[in-house]
Amino acid sequence: MKNILWLLFINLFLFSCNNNNTDLSPKLQRIELAGDLAKKEFEASSLAWYKNYLIILPQFPHKWDKQFDGAIYFISQKELNNYISGEDKSPIKGEKIHFIADGLDEIGKRDGSGYEAITFINDKVFVSIESIDKDSSSSFIVEGNLDFENRKLVLDKNSKYEIKSQTNIYNMGEEAIFTHKNYIYALHEANGININKSPFSTKLDIELNFVSKIGNFFWLFSNSSSTASPIPNPTAGVSSPPKSLIKLLYSPPPSMLLSSFFVSNASNTMSV
Repeated sequence: MKNILWLLFINLFLFSCNNNNTDLSPKLQRIELAGDLAKKEFEASSLAWYKNYLIILPQFPHKWDKQFDGAIYFISQKELNNYISGEDKSPIKGEKIHFIADGLDEIGKRDGSGYEAITFINDKVFVSIESIDKDSSSSFIVEGNLDFENRKLVLDKNSKYEIKSQTNIYNMGEEAIFTHKNYIYALHEANGININKSPFSTKLDIELNFVSKIGNFFWLFSNSSSTASPIPNPTAGVSSPPKSLIKLLYSPPPSMLLSSFFVSNASNTMSV
């Protein structure tokens, strides 16, 4: 079976498939992948737009290049548009960006750990690293810089913020991050009321200083866009989301409309 990149451009909705003959919604485009991106072992964790490039973050960058600390990948918006328009239907391979994460092996390469999410403010990059130490789960938001011209992303081991798991469930951390008005928001992956009665997002400034906890609503999200639905119970010590943030989440701009990423290989489907 060919491996497929599914792009959902308009509405975020649940989707699953068993094979490549699955009937598609007219709002979905099927894009064939090649190279590393087509391997189910790639374990893509996150998507984010950097200017006109779609950045793809594997869970374990060190597995995908022997130089430095591995690689992440990108696809140009032009290449995606050409495929969708039918101008060029060649399978998309993606290109590498050198990944440098000196001093972060202890949190990024532990068993069960890995890179979960990525977002940008101009050339500044922020990643979420889920890290498991024995039975304790934490996530580290780490700042870095992307030198796109030289295809190099460098993380700063001295610029990081630790977020303890909200639920204390093994291997559950900050699964997605996004930016709004030069603030970084980290979202926990376990938000169901049966396991997390008072979910919240951690808000950080651009220097990764803690600002506040944003709560009182339930998050539904994928790695490149976010939507929020209010929940009735307020959380003590946690502020409600500002109106501008709610508007962003309910009506994201075109740059955030890439909502879902699926890699399908026979009956194995991965959603990130």
